[in-house]
Amino acid sequence: MTNLGDYQRKLRARAKKSLFDDASSATTSAEILRRARKFLTVEMKFIKMAHHSPSVGGVMTCRMRSAVTDVIVEFIWERTIHALHAAGAGGRPISVVAVGGYGREMMSPHSDVDIRLLYPGGSGVFDIALKELIADFQQCLFDLKLQLAHGVNTVSEVLTLANGDNETKTTLINARFICGDERAFDELKKRYDRECMKGRENEFLRMRQADIAERHGKHENTPFVQEPHVKEGCGGLRDYQSIGWMAYAKLRVTSLKDLIEHGMITRAGWREMEEAHEFLLRVRNEMHYVEKREHDRLTLRLQGVIATNLGYRHKTMLRRIEVFMREYYTHTRNILQRSNEVMDRFHLQSVEEAAVPRRILGIPLPGKRARPEKFDGFISKNARIYADHDRIFKEEPARLMRLFRHTQQRHLRLSPELFQLVQDSFRLIDQSFRYLKENRETFESILSQKGDVARVLRQMHRVGFLGKYMPEFGALTLLVQHEFFHRYTADEHTLRTIDRLDELSGATKDKRLE
Repeated sequence: MTNLGDYQRKLRARAKKSLFDDASSATTSAEILRRARKFLTVEMKFIKMAHHSPSVGGVMTCRMRSAVTDVIVEFIWERTIHALHAAGAGGRPISVVAVGGYGREMMSPHSDVDIRLLYPGGSGVFDIALKELIADFQQCLFDLKLQLAHGVNTVSEVLTLANGDNETKTTLINARFICGDERAFDELKKRYDRECMKGRENEFLRMRQADIAERHGKHENTPFVQEPHVKEGCGGLRDYQSIGWMAYAKLRVTSLKDLIEHGMITRAGWREMEEAHEFLLRVRNEMHYVEKREHDRLTLRLQGVIATNLGYRHKTMLRRIEVFMREYYTHTRNILQRSNEVMDRFHLQSVEEAAVPRRILGIPLPGKRARPEKFDGFISKNARIYADHDRIFKEEPARLMRLFRHTQQRHLRLSPELFQLVQDSFRLIDQSFRYLKENRETFESILSQKGDVARVLRQMHRVGFLGKYMPEFGALTLLVQHEFFHRYTADEHTLRTIDRLDELSGATKDKRLE
């Protein structure tokens, strides 16, 4: 097997021989189930073997499972329609559509099979015979022990649902036709953007950002917890997916790679996201196989098992877990940082779009808006700090340290462009930089700011500057501690301690900048 296309062609050939050759012989539910169960068992065993091969990654495993599910759904539906015609009630223009994770072709071993049966127009005629056959179709999938999530709607109904429920709206972004009559699916694709997205893009972005904030709050607002949630946690799979949904709403693109052309992410940033996505899916797939159910929390009990099964061969189990979890935290950190970068660009773009017509018409802008300010080679606007030009750090490396003093004094965040420029300037942080008196004094002044030290140190740490300037802290970065009382990695534990010291100082700080 060299690629997904080869696998799908061979899969279809096997399905044609095992399932579809003799359409008339599988007329009873028992025969339909027997054929489907046998085919499903063989294919899923093959995928599990492929998953444990170094040449098959997490994305490939999920796409293979989605392809097998497509074949099974199509087979069951064709037999349902065959029975419907035999009963004299055929000819119904129903589209069988995959949505959500199934629509994205990202199915882990125990993911839901999320399906919508769509009827064109605004009112479908769901007579008794059709309802019974749809029920038989769904029951067959349940009997195959597929985790079915389903709905039966007209196109107008599902679009109305989407405009009243943002989760439904989100799942329809990745809607994919499986089988049946294509008319309803074609109608959905034509109407979806016009009725659900056009003019509501910024509302959708705000909703997704609110969802991310709420979800992160449930997971301690950090990826570096002792037992991370692979799907819903900070920097998890849901964050990766959220950027894709935002990209569709704002730019009508479905691939994160398209964000490079739109200037929303660098090619290096996109590669980081893709590598992290690949890694997390592989981990999640293994967790599902080990637990034999949908299980997405990487518990202490599972960490050693997963590390061993994924090929970490260090002598002691503790060392194996340490290396595996450090890699896990690296990837979740990358997803979190890059997704925050893209979201910030979308947000700033929306701010500019809202301001332009008001400036043209001379209408006062809402709220208190400070004018851009230039200082020390930097510019502040929209509560962010930007570089005046790309050579500011080459001209004067000490600005790398002064940058963070400016963010502390003016309550600013790094702009996405400046974040990248700092990372591109790490080679300037050498021994002479560390021992320069000016830099030491600037750093001491940051540490002396009562009540606002941890926030700035986090900025330094997120961009990677703190570990470069203090190699001792760099050694703590993403370090796993095998102790009951250490709920976080060593670097996160240290920063949270400083958070508490800030709180004990009694000084107030701006939570919006955290």
